[in-house]
Amino acid sequence: GIDPPLIAYDTTTHLYTPRKSFYEHAQLLKFVAPGSVRIGATDNDANLTTLAFRQPGTGRLTIVGRNSSGSAVTLNGTLSNLPTAVSSLEFFRTNSPLDLDRGSDVVVSNNTFSVSIPTNTYFTLVSPAPAFLGTGVKVDAQGKLVPWFAPATNAYHEFLVRRWDFVKNAPASPGPA
Repeated sequence: GIDPPLIAYDTTTHLYTPRKSFYEHAQLLKFVAPGSVRIGATDNDANLTTLAFRQPGTGRLTIVGRNSSGSAVTLNGTLSNLPTAVSSLEFFRTNSPLDLDRGSDVVVSNNTFSVSIPTNTYFTLVSPAPAFLGTGVKVDAQGKLVPWFAPATNAYHEFLVRRWDFVKNAPASPGPA
């Protein structure tokens, strides 16, 4: 069958509203940057699906997955063969009450980590953005993720400033081989 669109349109208010599936897709699309390479990830629980990606230009690690079980599952992970050390992972989740909600950071010690994934949850674990990428994910005063579609004063100017900061601070390319 055909799934409903990711964004709903209200013909009375003329407003667009993200559906739950929008946030489920965002768990992958927001954090796996273009050019990322899928790397090995294994799981030992039939109710847990995980995929891992690394962005070659920055070394940023992203693990996305889903706990399809009716109960929480503990994900015990070991990181190996990464070019840069990872000391923590930012934790985001989408489930019945939460939409791309940032949870507490997950500590990585001696390349291992452990995190409880709530029931019926899509999740993302991502290493913090390298310094040249700026602030990474923006959160409000309550620690909630500020979505990219939130209205902002002077949004175009904000976009230009952030884009220029990115270009100005990007590492030099080694050039053609």
